[in-house]
Amino acid sequence: MEKWSKLILKENVVLPDGRDMMTALKSVVRTCLLLFFIPLSYSLHGQRTVRINASETTAVKLSEIARDAVPIAMEKLPSGVQNVFIAGEYVFLQSISSVLQYDLTGKFIRNIPCKGYARGISGDTVKREIYVPAGVTEDDNKIYCYDYSGKLKRTYRLKGLATGCLFDKGMLWILYARFHDDKTTGLYMSGIDLQTGSDTGILYERRYGPDLYNGGLRCPASSSGQLTLHNQTVIASFGYDSVIYRINEQKTVPFVAREISIPAKTLVETRSLYAHGCIGKYLFVNYRRGEQFYVYLEDMKSKKGYNTKYEEAIADDIFHTGYLKTVHPVNGREGYFYIFKERGEIAANTVGNIPLKDGPVLFIVKTKQ
Repeated sequence: MEKWSKLILKENVVLPDGRDMMTALKSVVRTCLLLFFIPLSYSLHGQRTVRINASETTAVKLSEIARDAVPIAMEKLPSGVQNVFIAGEYVFLQSISSVLQYDLTGKFIRNIPCKGYARGISGDTVKREIYVPAGVTEDDNKIYCYDYSGKLKRTYRLKGLATGCLFDKGMLWILYARFHDDKTTGLYMSGIDLQTGSDTGILYERRYGPDLYNGGLRCPASSSGQLTLHNQTVIASFGYDSVIYRINEQKTVPFVAREISIPAKTLVETRSLYAHGCIGKYLFVNYRRGEQFYVYLEDMKSKKGYNTKYEEAIADDIFHTGYLKTVHPVNGREGYFYIFKERGEIAANTVGNIPLKDGPVLFIVKTKQ
């Protein structure tokens, strides 16, 4: 660079278009810097596009992605379990209108009733607290804070119907929806400082057209939000959105965009059964085409991807229980996911030398890094 500077400063050369050499050089440098920083900016934001070939499917073997897998034989539990939170010696299962508490052997401990419909679960393992957004309408939704004995400690107000929550570093991040009118659905994200109770404000806002199904029923927003962790960063997604985001300095930054080779033909096909996110180094994307639901898994390090059918996402070659349906991240545990296998789907009386009970088997899987 010093050699080139001396050469340029040696003589003020005039070009045919009337510019001197120094002016022309500055213009070239500005152009080069622009071309350099455009891809650099794209890289710094970390966003890339994942292209999914919906016409080709394959199952992934459990041993390919699992570093460890632990089966828990559960006592009988009601249907409708939507989220799992593991806290030390306990497993908390968020059901439709309550939280079910078990120990790590699958023994039922207690039922924690919620005031309305439960819409997520997270917790602080240091303070031994769990956080459950619940309510019936947009106006009565709150965050309920319980201790591990099921005692209600405090509540926090919410701005709408929660679709997901995740506690991380003193903040409780919330995804929620509001139905503004018959033509508009609003999807939002904000964070609550659990020390002060203050809301950080809206980090994400997106409005969509008529959210209708069969001429009048709204698609369930409660199944459309997901918060996960990747490299100690919160990852947020809505099933409605083609972009997955990460939270950086209390701002949402595009992380991954997804493109599916077969375009959606109906409004329903644009509404995923579940949202998307990260489990350790694995990206997962849920989508629907026709009556078939799919799960796309990708190793973000090697870029190897698996496009799987929802009901045949993972072939269990460790415990030999057949196919395992889709994957769900364990809330607040980076690199962990869970899968339920119904008791009637398992021919044997044991799984991994663990005697089965009258309930399903809960598989807790730690992914390879």
